[in-house]
Amino acid sequence: MRSTQSDVNRTFLKVALVLLVAGCAAKKPVELADPRLGDVAVKPLQPASSDHYAEPAPDERYDYPVQFDENAPPAYPDALLAKQLPPVRMKVRLIVDETGIVTESAPLDSSESADPAFFGAIQTAVRDWKFTPLVRITAAPERTDIIFQGVIMTYTGKATALPFHQDYEFTFTQRDGKGFVSTQAPARP
Repeated sequence: MRSTQSDVNRTFLKVALVLLVAGCAAKKPVELADPRLGDVAVKPLQPASSDHYAEPAPDERYDYPVQFDENAPPAYPDALLAKQLPPVRMKVRLIVDETGIVTESAPLDSSESADPAFFGAIQTAVRDWKFTPLVRITAAPERTDIIFQGVIMTYTGKATALPFHQDYEFTFTQRDGKGFVSTQAPARP
């Protein structure tokens, strides 16, 4: 009996399929050294109406700040992983100067009985956070340059960079497997 090219191709495909399945079945699953990783979720909070700059005058507008994508969330404190704590939420206010640098952080809810290591992790992370500045622009014929983080932003009108604060809620959780971090840009008023 003569074999045709299509018979040879079918035989080759069958052998290849058997080898592929055998190779997949023989691999060991990946084992993690310590499967307990801490997750940290970061959520900007809406300020109270009395807790921000006044509404702009008719000839003014604001260019609202934006947090940099590179702002890393806090890490779950290593020393607390073994305790397998329930989720811990901390509300924190960040004070940001007119150049977009975080200059201060303070807890907003002192009634929280959380381990101080959580706030320490937040402070460590946010000291490197950066934002575009909050800029108030007043109608005028001139152009104004605002320089921050090595970037020049040019505005039509009289522009002034202003300090601001942004409130965040940080949620520290533990679960088996790789951690998940969610971040959102601050809501604009």
